[in-house]
Amino acid sequence: MITTKILPDSVLNHLKKHLWLYVTLKSSVIFLRSFLPRLSYEGLPGRVHPNDFMLINYSENGLSEYTKQSKIQFGIIEESLKLASKNWSSECQFLDLGCGYGRILRWATTKLPPKNITASDVIPAAIKFCAKEFAVKTALTDGELSAENFQKYDVIFSCSVLTHLSPARIDKYIELLNQIAKPNAIIIFSLHGEASLDYSKQINKYLDKSYTEEEIKTKGVCFYPYEHYRDKELGDTFFSVDYFQQKLSELAPEIKILKHFKGPCYEWQHDWLVLQRC
Repeated sequence: MITTKILPDSVLNHLKKHLWLYVTLKSSVIFLRSFLPRLSYEGLPGRVHPNDFMLINYSENGLSEYTKQSKIQFGIIEESLKLASKNWSSECQFLDLGCGYGRILRWATTKLPPKNITASDVIPAAIKFCAKEFAVKTALTDGELSAENFQKYDVIFSCSVLTHLSPARIDKYIELLNQIAKPNAIIIFSLHGEASLDYSKQINKYLDKSYTEEEIKTKGVCFYPYEHYRDKELGDTFFSVDYFQQKLSELAPEIKILKHFKGPCYEWQHDWLVLQRC
């Protein structure tokens, strides 16, 4: 079995203390892995890119789990549409904001024509793959979350995006939504709730649950910037729903919270918020 993780945690954590070395090695691995064959699995729309972050390994079991989890998350979108009494109409414009290599977006191609789907990410190679594999439109996202490359959308989905943005970037994300969401648009995104904090602590030893809970209690948000990233506006982010509601009221008052799904939800550790623009 070929795993997508080539170094043990102890070595990886040591490398992360040396930014230039970590960035160089990571870039080299991603480049070399891009030459591996694209992977197919029965029942999964389209092929899987070998650099897809959500692919645990290249075995049949890895692809099976990838298929299962991606289908579960697409189910969250379907459930959110039902909450708003909406469906996949032929005019629906769908945006996967933070699409990666198309883990969720691929299922949208079973409901909508490719011309109605936009893949957006900060990784050019990821959206290039989505365009080639699924014939969808693309919109490269920059660090400032500018609305320049976007149109207007009926459904906007973001998995594991707000969970890694600084408070300043969260403000920019909300401002972006306010510019690109059509009237009555549905917006679905994941956030770190209590279940995520317990789970994340197992992975990221630097997370302090007591400190995080106190920061959320007093400030509404807690942000741990990644030391091994050049962009210090990225990290692990935890915030309360009340905090996000306040930000919506300030920056996008026409967007309301429709539903809060508390994690673990749909076999996923994240919480989910469903929003609707009035």
